[in-house]
Amino acid sequence: HISKGNMSVLNMLNTKYFITQKGQAQRNTSSLGNAWFISEVSVVEDADAEIKALDNFNPKKTALVDKQFEEFLISINIDTSAVTTIKLEEYKPNYLKYISNTTLDQLAVFSEIYYDKGWNAYVDGELKPHFRANYVLRAMQIPKGDHTIEFKFEPIVYSTGENISFMSSILLLLLLGFVSFKELKS
Repeated sequence: HISKGNMSVLNMLNTKYFITQKGQAQRNTSSLGNAWFISEVSVVEDADAEIKALDNFNPKKTALVDKQFEEFLISINIDTSAVTTIKLEEYKPNYLKYISNTTLDQLAVFSEIYYDKGWNAYVDGELKPHFRANYVLRAMQIPKGDHTIEFKFEPIVYSTGENISFMSSILLLLLLGFVSFKELKS
């Protein structure tokens, strides 16, 4: 038996199917999808309070936000009269692309695990901040209008490694060219 609180968490994690005790797959018609706009924010004291609040909340309506991310909420004025759509257009392990349309600035929650080390968020190609909501998910402010939202995995370590590898290859080619030149000259 799944409790109401557990069901809310499974819905926000976009769980599409359950395996019943009889071993049959049962479709979850309440899963929230890849992303959605919320109508209210509940700021909690810390991560412990955030995970405890998961027991009794409606993730379709409310985003739970740790106080440490409160700065991202300052300019957000959620208006429930806004007409909103958001849809996942492209998915790769290191790249996500969403298309959104909203008549007013809104707060979107993404059913993707929040990991700030290497993941960057872009709105129409411009780097924008995102933060953690509902203890494990990503959230960010989406401005009114039609927009492309992208999440790209761009860790600094990876780009540094690529640059070192590129420079090493150039040095190796220069060394080979120099040795070949010396051999041909002698």
